[in-house]
Amino acid sequence: MKVRRLVITGADGFIGRRFMELYGSGFERATALVRSRPHPIRALPDVDYRVCDIANPTSLSSVVEQCDAVIHFAYDFANPLRNLDAVRHLLAMCRDAGARRFVHLSTIAVYDQTAKGELTETSAPAKYRDPYAHTKLRIENELANRARSVGLEVLILQPTIVFGWGGSWTRMVLEGCTCERVVLPAGGSSVCNYVYVDDVCQAVSKALTLAPWPDADHFQPRRYIISGPGTASWQDFYRQHCSLVG
Repeated sequence: MKVRRLVITGADGFIGRRFMELYGSGFERATALVRSRPHPIRALPDVDYRVCDIANPTSLSSVVEQCDAVIHFAYDFANPLRNLDAVRHLLAMCRDAGARRFVHLSTIAVYDQTAKGELTETSAPAKYRDPYAHTKLRIENELANRARSVGLEVLILQPTIVFGWGGSWTRMVLEGCTCERVVLPAGGSSVCNYVYVDDVCQAVSKALTLAPWPDADHFQPRRYIISGPGTASWQDFYRQHCSLVG
């Protein structure tokens, strides 16, 4: 699939901005839907910033004309329910704009983390009521229920812990490195699944260009867990970060 006209939400966030830095120049037109126009110092070249509220259909419909694909990075932590409204309105926008593919950034937290054995895309959904995981799971279900009626190919990427400069996990770990004592899962010996932000961005880029579904169920969303190579303990994860700050 060739994507010439791209719409991206959350382009000024940690992963969204890094994606545009790495791949934004590869599109004829890249439209970034943002809550407020970034400061000129932070604005990326060749990106068409459009200020709108993606949870407001009137605001959204006035900023997008046509597009081939949408990448949905944005997430509102302050009001989880607005995220469901945003997805519904984005899907309607895709239908009106002629988009063919929708790439959604979810999380591995949508799965039951207490289950034994290897966690895969067919694992049981999360049981606990963490608002973030619960909302992300509801968004995935919303996409599955509406993709066919909108005529969209949906790819759902589910990264593990995403680290890198500017990310909340890296910031939290670096703050922990300045503390006298940090309490880690199983004393730091349990496995920490993580992935570098650039690898997540590469996965998003590949999701845009994957061949169309070969099977009969053309509009059944495909899910992909995104994680880094190998494994490390939580103690290793913290130690590697701490080595950066001495």
